[in-house]
Amino acid sequence: TSSYAAFSHGLACAGAGEPQEAVAAFRDAVSLSNRASLYLVMLAYSLAVANQHAEARTILSELEARAASEYLWPMGLAMAYAHLGETESALDLLEYAYAERVGWMLLIGREPALDVLRAEPRFRALVRLVGPDVAIAELGAP
Repeated sequence: TSSYAAFSHGLACAGAGEPQEAVAAFRDAVSLSNRASLYLVMLAYSLAVANQHAEARTILSELEARAASEYLWPMGLAMAYAHLGETESALDLLEYAYAERVGWMLLIGREPALDVLRAEPRFRALVRLVGPDVAIAELGAP
């Protein structure tokens, strides 16, 4: 199995609402890739969803140490922090991603991994900045 195949399997499991299976697949991807940062980000996110918060935070600490020397995907980090209940950190990362023009930001209005942030005024403001109109409409009243 390649690291990308394991990563893709992890994404499919995460999207299907199978956090334990996603954790296992992302662990494989991390192992096979010599701890690639994107795979670590998604492992931290899936651990947070699976209520394995201590390990998720350990991985996020490792990633924070790497931040000075390599690019870290802010959307994935935001998803992890959001599921750890660290709303302000998640929103800070999303605002950074918007400022940096991260392409994935175009999907924030519909990204299920960010559902835990939907009621937050800062999140709603970002969705309005990003658009599209259909995503803004899905926010409902103010």
